[in-house]
Order: sequence, then structure tokens, then C-alpha cells
Amino acid sequence: MSALVPVADALGEVLASLTPRQPVATPVEAALGKVIADDIRAPDARPTHMVALRRGFAVESLATVGAAPESPVLCGQAPVAVAIGDALPDHCDAVVPRDAVSAAGSRCEIIQVVAPGEGVRRIGHDLAQGEIIARRGTTVTPSLQLVLHAAGFETVPIIAPRIAIAAGPSLAATWLGTTIAALGCVPVNDDAADIAIAWAGSADPRLALAPGDTAAVAPTAGGSVTITLPERFDGLIGGFVALALPAIAMLSHRQIRLEKRPLRQKIVSAIGTTDCVLLQATQRGYVPLATGEITLAALAGADAFTLIPPESEGVPAGQPIAATPFNAMLEEQERP
Repeated sequence: MSALVPVADALGEVLASLTPRQPVATPVEAALGKVIADDIRAPDARPTHMVALRRGFAVESLATVGAAPESPVLCGQAPVAVAIGDALPDHCDAVVPRDAVSAAGSRCEIIQVVAPGEGVRRIGHDLAQGEIIARRGTTVTPSLQLVLHAAGFETVPIIAPRIAIAAGPSLAATWLGTTIAALGCVPVNDDAADIAIAWAGSADPRLALAPGDTAAVAPTAGGSVTITLPERFDGLIGGFVALALPAIAMLSHRQIRLEKRPLRQKIVSAIGTTDCVLLQATQRGYVPLATGEITLAALAGADAFTLIPPESEGVPAGQPIAATPFNAMLEEQERP
């Protein structure tokens, strides 16, 4: 049997061949789950005018000074009635409750003092002009989507690596599809893909990775890449985090997130093989659940993973170790 290819050697040529995707202007309503390509700043202050926060009458606060039930203040003109969300007239800066204004014939009286800004949301209260709404590398969440709409954006610059997944085992394909969607990727057919994922089936071992020694990666014509993943769940996880995740990070101008914590129990690793280790995150540090193999029980309890390089025999207990959380595998790339 030929020598297994080290993961770093297999990845090196591929990552060097990849060109990060260019931003695409995408409608905000279609951007959910996608990755922001550039910092987004508020084009203007929000709200753009004073807005009523309660039902009542828009007034100039200075005109209510001294108002009380026993000494009402006469209005020069009848105040404008407003509902929640209504814009105030330009000369007004507060809203008095409805029962604070009374009309007697042609006269209108105010019986309550209000302070400037009372009952209203001031200009720029929600967003200042130029304030950063989202930084490059941020994933669009439902909350961010709402903010972008409210700030007046119709489109946002998005980077979405295109991934084609070959027909294969349903459980593996489902996990893979859900995972790449969570990373802001979009499914496409083979001709348009940045990454084409195929299935290894029962191929012979070829990669020095445990689990996942039947995985493979290779550049293809046109600057894309083909990644072959094992069908079995353990090799699928190992192959994905070792091969596909770095490629997705490169294409989307991001980096793999690393969170460092002390190791509560030692990790024993095999020389010559990159070992995928599943970890459970606790307040006192990481607890290793499986090294070089993945069981269903370990996968169910895992919060993070780390890859032990082939030149290492493991990591002693108490030593800090950098691991990647499964729920947030990528983050904004550090800028020079």
C-alpha cells in the first residue's frame, strides 16, 4: 500500500489554487444565513425624524411649562393628534397623553408638563449616521435582516461559496447540506460549483487523517476543487472539518474560529496521522470525548473539535488547546 498523503500536503495545493469569491449584491430578504462581504454602515440616522412612542398630542415642550390641572396653559393652536409611530411636526419635541389636553369651545388647554423628548424617539436614537450595522464576515440573522430593512437597505454585499453535492447516502447528504447552509454557502450544480463534493464509498485509504482516511481533495480546472468524503458518519465529520472547512473559509474571506481552553484530560495521538478530536466544553476546560475516531455518543456530546498534527503524540492535561466550536466554525478574517 502506498504511503498516506499528509493533510497539509493535500490541502496546500488546493488552497493555493482557490480565489476568494467576489461580493454579490443580494436582496436583503434573500440574504438570511449568508455572509456579509464588507462592513455595512447606516446611510443616515434612524429614525430620520422624531417619532411618537405613545398616543396623544404632539407639542413643543417649552409651551407646557407650568401646566397643571389647577393652572392650565392655553394653546396658541390646537395640537396635532398622533399615534404610536407617527412623525411629529417639525416644531414639536414631545407628546402629551390624550387626557392632558382639553378643548373648551374655541379654547384648547394643556394640564400637564412634558420634558423635551418625552413620549418620543429622537432623531438618530436607533442608529447614528455612519454607525456600523454589520462587519465583514457577519452572518445575516433574522434580527440583522430586520435592522437592514429598517435602515433602508434593499441589497447587501454577500459572499456565498457555491457547493455541489453529489447524490449519495441520505443521512450524510442531509448533514452536509445543513452544515454548508449554516456556513453561508449555496447549493448549485457541478458546472457552477466552487467546491464539488463526491462520496468515497469503500475506497482504499489515501489520506493520513483519522477518521477520514478515504477522503481526498484535488484542484480542478477553472479554479474549483473536488473533495471526496467518506459516506460513514465518522469519516464524513473528519473529512469535512479537515478538508472542506478550510476551503470554505478561503472562498469566503474568513478564518476557522479557534477558542482556547485548558485540557482537562490528556490526549494521546498517533505519530504520522492528523487526528480529529471531539471535545466537550466545560467551565474548567475541554474534555476529550474521542481521538482519531468518532462514536455516535461522542458526537452527541461534542461542542467542539480540534485537529492534532501528525508530528504530535498528543497534548498533556492542563495545557491550553485551541478548538473550533461546532456552532460557529468560521469568523471574520483578521485584517492586516
